[in-house]
Amino acid sequence: MCDLRQHVEEILQRVHDPARSVDATQVLERLGESADRLNYLYTLLMVIGTSPSFDYRLASAILFKNQMKPRGQLHWGSSEGTSIPPDHPQCATIRSILLQLLNTPLDTRISPHLDIAISLMSTHDYPHHWKELLPHLISQPGLDVIIIRQHVDVMVSMMEEPILSYQKDKREALISASWDLVNFSQMQLNKSLSLYKAEGSSVALSLFRSSQSAIQLVFQRDLIPEGEGRVRYLNVLSQYLEGMIPFITEALEKEDCSDICDSFCKFALDFQSSSPDEFVPFVQNFLEFSFSVLLHDETEIPEDSLISSIHFFHQVLDSPAYRGGPHSSSQGQAIVQNFFSSETTSSLASILISKFMVITSDEISSWGENSEKFANDELQRDWSSDVKSAAQLTFSTLMSNFATLLVPFVTSLLENSLKGVRKFTEIPDAPGDDIVEKEACYWCLSNSPDQLNGLPIEDGLLPHLLADIQRPDTRYKIVRRRICQVIASWAPVVAKFRFVNLKPIVDSLLTLSTGTRSTTLFDDDYAIRLSDPLEAFIPYLGPIVKAITDLITASKEANTIQHLFSAVNGCVRAFRAQIVPFTEGILTCTGNMWKSQEGREGGEIMQASIITCWKNLIEVLGLGSVVYYSFFIEAVMQVTGKGKQSQLREDVLQLWLTLITGAPLTFKPDREFSVEPPREVNEISETYDALDRAFPRISQLMEDETVLPVTLDVLSAYFFRYPSLFLAAHGEFLLVILSKFLESTGNPQSPSADIKMYRTILKIIDGLTVYLGQKNQLSILDSIYTALITIVMRSDWDETLEFQEIHAATSLSRLCLMSQAHFLSLFSRPSQGGASGSDLLNLYLEHWLNRIAPCVFEMDALRIQGFAFTSLLYITSSVIANHIVEILQFLAYSHSQHAFDADTKPSERFSELEWEIFKYDPAIVLSPSFVSTRLNDVFVNYGAAQALQAIPMESSQLITHLMSMASPSAR
Repeated sequence: MCDLRQHVEEILQRVHDPARSVDATQVLERLGESADRLNYLYTLLMVIGTSPSFDYRLASAILFKNQMKPRGQLHWGSSEGTSIPPDHPQCATIRSILLQLLNTPLDTRISPHLDIAISLMSTHDYPHHWKELLPHLISQPGLDVIIIRQHVDVMVSMMEEPILSYQKDKREALISASWDLVNFSQMQLNKSLSLYKAEGSSVALSLFRSSQSAIQLVFQRDLIPEGEGRVRYLNVLSQYLEGMIPFITEALEKEDCSDICDSFCKFALDFQSSSPDEFVPFVQNFLEFSFSVLLHDETEIPEDSLISSIHFFHQVLDSPAYRGGPHSSSQGQAIVQNFFSSETTSSLASILISKFMVITSDEISSWGENSEKFANDELQRDWSSDVKSAAQLTFSTLMSNFATLLVPFVTSLLENSLKGVRKFTEIPDAPGDDIVEKEACYWCLSNSPDQLNGLPIEDGLLPHLLADIQRPDTRYKIVRRRICQVIASWAPVVAKFRFVNLKPIVDSLLTLSTGTRSTTLFDDDYAIRLSDPLEAFIPYLGPIVKAITDLITASKEANTIQHLFSAVNGCVRAFRAQIVPFTEGILTCTGNMWKSQEGREGGEIMQASIITCWKNLIEVLGLGSVVYYSFFIEAVMQVTGKGKQSQLREDVLQLWLTLITGAPLTFKPDREFSVEPPREVNEISETYDALDRAFPRISQLMEDETVLPVTLDVLSAYFFRYPSLFLAAHGEFLLVILSKFLESTGNPQSPSADIKMYRTILKIIDGLTVYLGQKNQLSILDSIYTALITIVMRSDWDETLEFQEIHAATSLSRLCLMSQAHFLSLFSRPSQGGASGSDLLNLYLEHWLNRIAPCVFEMDALRIQGFAFTSLLYITSSVIANHIVEILQFLAYSHSQHAFDADTKPSERFSELEWEIFKYDPAIVLSPSFVSTRLNDVFVNYGAAQALQAIPMESSQLITHLMSMASPSAR
């Protein structure tokens, strides 16, 4: 062992030599994997405990911690491939030495590594192999403060480490010891607090910090046992708060206490959120504490503490536990109502606005440099990391709870600012300026639309809004953006008040945005607010659309342009038919923007927004969009061009799909079109020709697996929308695609293993069966049907791909119903195995009935296959007679599942395109009488007893179902 220690220390010496550190570290790692692994770990602990060199001790602590990181299932790892169990004698020795080290004062740079190491070890060793761990940590009085802190730090590390689902024993052990743990930590908290107040000791503050974390973690990790015993824990928590709140209040502005303050404030948030009912006794304390935090100089308080304290008010007011209702606590409700008096609520609102919500001179400067970027950055702010956003969220919650108090309060602030009476901070170097207060007040008013009734809107606020919109001072655009918010949020409510006239406001905004004044005076980003679906704006729709498209052309920043495209989408979705007159302008703007983004960095993101806009426009225009098809197809062909690997492919394929599905039908549709009536046949042909220009792209898109699902959807849409035109032009290509796809079945790595794509292919085949069956041209599909038979009869059965056989059998069932003669003719040809005629049909029926039918559970498949089996009962054939028992069993089961019940809404299983073909599907047309009539014939011809005598007794219930379908005479 001495030789090993000497060897390790020699290597540690090289670790601190930059030229040799990498090689030395690798040597040490190999020692950890060697047969001497446990001796190596023991040696590292000896170095930590006895080496005079601090560098050696620190390096050894780090190495030991890294060796304790999980290795497979056990952190002890292996020695020459043999797992080391945690009950190995040397493992016990190592654990014992670690506890001895914890009872000696360690350097604060070394102890954290051992804390983590012990925590990692406890993941698997505690409690079964290390029962003494927690008792050792919490039951040794009279120890030095440094040693106690080390003990508490280990407990904190153990609780911070995630407790996984399979570590049930560890969790139960921690819960069992939690009472002693909480008491011990509370005692150390009080001890360290007294010591810190007396001496200002950093060691005492460190112990205080650790004890605080330990107590909070017991509650945050829910390590409290259920039942009446929880009360005593809450009593300890009450003592904890009594000591902590005064200390934190005094320590808020002390730099060395910032993390303690942050931790305490976050704990309040977490506890209130996770256990609102248990938090009720403490809510008063935390409300008063959070209010006191906000009264301090905000520049001296840690930002996280500010955010947590501000958000605490929101969380309490937003929690059902403190509001009236079935889930509220009467005690909690009373506490909140008493705290939020008129005076306190007004003071809190004033603090939030004046300290955290007013715009700063730096923000105004940033706005002036790049207003678009500033506005977009502001939209990305999050309350959890930004004080201003937290204040805005809390103020909105205050407004929703105390609107009758706060709306007049904010209005008076605004009126005072208009009179030159300023309450809040002024902008430096601009004496007497009221921009700061107005900007904040307008933001507040934009969050109070439901409280406007009764306010002097038209005579009081609207003139001020109009005046501020028209001010020539370029800095007033910072206020105008807030006015846009006010109008957007007020409009739905204001529209109900007949005495309010929005026209002057909207006219002024549009004047600013369309160029009679400098465009720079208008806040581009907030122009999108006017695109909300508001009836009040319908008279201004034309100017609004023009204003937004002009802003798209003038704007330079991508994020703003995307927001403006969202505005166009909002107008299209909200106003629908009213948007039609402005289509040309929208397409001109978006078309120019599309071309300008080609090849630019980030251009495809912009083009994706444009595609979304086009899809919405096509949907709204309906048949009226046909005149623009050439325009859209150009974009499709541009993105899908040969050799292009664009991220836009899927987006543009969805656009392509929208074009096809929205195109005129070759037959009269079952719905009313909102824009134009159905086109004549020659116009249909012209529309198809426009779409057909892009079809050659399909061939190369079929090679791109990333877009293959939607490519197949496009292919399907072509067939179902224009079956005759499409098959005449591309029928052979379609058969090749279908054949290749079916040939790949059975391979889990092929596209056919994707059930969605496989269903799409089979639906095309089913549609072809119905369509060509009506024209007596089913022989065109014989190669496809042969491939389906092969799939049904394949011998290499794979349960993960059984859906392929089931759907193939269902498609052949549909063929059987469409033309029984053609179905049977497929079995008169020699197969690859040499079987033909009755032998091949017999083999097929055996596979179908014995392997596939028992796996059919989908109602549609049960129905179709049941009807197909019924149709085969009409055949006088020894092959059918041989399988009549199995057929009757399947029919009985299908009937028991109500598969033959009247199909009242068959069209819901198909898209509008597909239904135009599938409404002629025999499986849709047939009724339950088709089955019952044939069963009557079977029972009469065969005799019920003779036909059913071979069915096993356990099938008697199914037989009952079967017999219920036949007439009384047959039974």
